[in-house]
Amino acid sequence: MKHELNFMPEINGLSGYRPLTLSEFARLKAADERAVAYLHPKQADYLKAKRKARWPVPCVDEDGVACYLVALNDRRDIHALVEVADYWSVRDAGADGLWFANRSNGFTYVQTDAPLQHRKVGVKITVARLILNLPGGKKVSVQNGNGLDLRRKNLVAVSGHSRRSPANVLSRALHEREAATQAGWKARQGLPA
Repeated sequence: MKHELNFMPEINGLSGYRPLTLSEFARLKAADERAVAYLHPKQADYLKAKRKARWPVPCVDEDGVACYLVALNDRRDIHALVEVADYWSVRDAGADGLWFANRSNGFTYVQTDAPLQHRKVGVKITVARLILNLPGGKKVSVQNGNGLDLRRKNLVAVSGHSRRSPANVLSRALHEREAATQAGWKARQGLPA
């Protein structure tokens, strides 16, 4: 996949933009298929195209660490910076929704939706909490003040008030998505639910 460099953000210290590898491409495509499996084919095609437009762009940070720039909106003018291993650990944990920026009290942070059944209100999960795999009762502090910088060197777990563990939210959401996928498949086959 060829990336146009005209949409790349100006971030000091980033270099080595490269296209996605075949294995990265295959993993992203599989995650997209998994995320839309319960939808009607027309809706699934629309959402897959939207998701593909927001696939991450590989780069290297100032320390030589392989990272991704992840678009946080459809205009691709806001990006999160995350290490490659952390990006895939979040996706492999089941949080394969689109990432987006959320602003609260003057601070911007990155969230994703837990995968839930179509037409249900989604539960928002903070990506930094997923990266650090924090239990309830802990929160994330950002060392450099940039909530869009999700590299491990920038994230610190501190005591705080968090009501839920992201792992518990994901577990319940994945179970619901699997049930919705099975129900959708049975409906398309004309079988009773």
